[in-house]
Amino acid sequence: MRCSLRLLTCVVNLIPLLAFSVTFEEVEKLVKEKLKETYGDRVKLKNITVYARRLPQEGKVRIRVQVSEGNPRGRAVLLIDTGESARLVTVGIDLLWRCEVLVASEDLRPGDRTYPWVLKRDNLYLPRCPRDLPGDLINYTVTRSVRKGEVLRKTHLRRTPLVRSGEEVRVTLRRGNLEITLRGRSLDTGFFGDTVRVRVGATGRTLKALVVGEGSVELRPDL
Repeated sequence: MRCSLRLLTCVVNLIPLLAFSVTFEEVEKLVKEKLKETYGDRVKLKNITVYARRLPQEGKVRIRVQVSEGNPRGRAVLLIDTGESARLVTVGIDLLWRCEVLVASEDLRPGDRTYPWVLKRDNLYLPRCPRDLPGDLINYTVTRSVRKGEVLRKTHLRRTPLVRSGEEVRVTLRRGNLEITLRGRSLDTGFFGDTVRVRVGATGRTLKALVVGEGSVELRPDL
């Protein structure tokens, strides 16, 4: 097997001049087997198109498969030697790749925040895998209506801060088993895990706090 890392393309010599009855079913079976050898369960064969009206009934066959990982289409070239002549046949290959996707666990409206409990990560076989899916879901909202079970792509999401400058926030202070909650006003815009300045109390004292939720920050002694 020869692989080009730059193109992520493998050219696989599947069958070295093996004699068998040449049928469309056998060609499909051979392509499936060798795709599995090369890519394991990362790929499934969706369909093949043999660009020939008829295949020789018998012959020695060499088959080369060209597939780029993540590309929904590839091709194979059959060299069929009947003993009297040699014939080249091209085979189109349609593929499905195993992709990590985000699936809506419930119906969502534009502007709803993508909390981990409203989206789940799953593996599905698709022609192309969604790219650049976010890991920090809590920092995103959806841009349009999404139905339960629908697969989301990056274009369906907008990075949206949990705390905005000038808005009122809930400020929490924890000391052991004691928890104190009061209202304050954020002086900065922040996403989950960011440190922002908040103004609290009648004196308007400014403190640093950690963004922990939508409109919610927590005072930490180490900030």
